[in-house]
Amino acid sequence: MNIASSPGFDTITPTFIKCATKRVPRHNGRGQENVNVMAPHIAALFNMLMTQARVPKSWKEANLLLIIRRGQ
Repeated sequence: MNIASSPGFDTITPTFIKCATKRVPRHNGRGQENVNVMAPHIAALFNMLMTQARVPKSWKEANLLLIIRRGQ
């Protein structure tokens, strides 16, 4: 994920998604690790959309800009 990219229509920045972590004990009991707290919720959203076989209308909209490269 590119943290320098701008937020989408939901105003959630990539930095927030990447850094939304909490420290938890490792499974082997040695030390701690960072676990992303957003990942389970995002996964649940995508699983729900897949089981319902639908895509939100707002996800089907896009702003396109034509870029013409000259001199190649």
